[in-house]
Amino acid sequence: MSVFQLLCSIFMSLISRFRSGLKEEIGMFFPMLILRVLENVLQPSFLQKMTVLNFLEKISKEPQVVIDIFVNFDCDVDAPNIFERYAIIIFGWAFSFSFIFLLEHNYSLLVLLYQRYASLYKSTVKQF
Repeated sequence: MSVFQLLCSIFMSLISRFRSGLKEEIGMFFPMLILRVLENVLQPSFLQKMTVLNFLEKISKEPQVVIDIFVNFDCDVDAPNIFERYAIIIFGWAFSFSFIFLLEHNYSLLVLLYQRYASLYKSTVKQF
């Protein structure tokens, strides 16, 4: 296991279990660990990209975490827009495929987004 994989697994544990007390730390480390790799800053390796994608897959399986990140960062004027940057990157990837795969990929992306975030209206929003 690489150092980066270890960092991401520790960060995932922190976000899953201790996010209520670590708002500032999450706001600082999420862009440094996750968004930098997604934005191709410093040319990350394939392993780093796959680690980040696995991290994001685990986060997306916990709708309350996604909602908390949106509410506590993007809705706070003093906090960084983490969810917005993440969504822009993911949508950019989704629309960057060739035209043959574009329609199929967009449909599956819309279905995935609907499934993952439909719980927004069902779950309670918790402030950190």
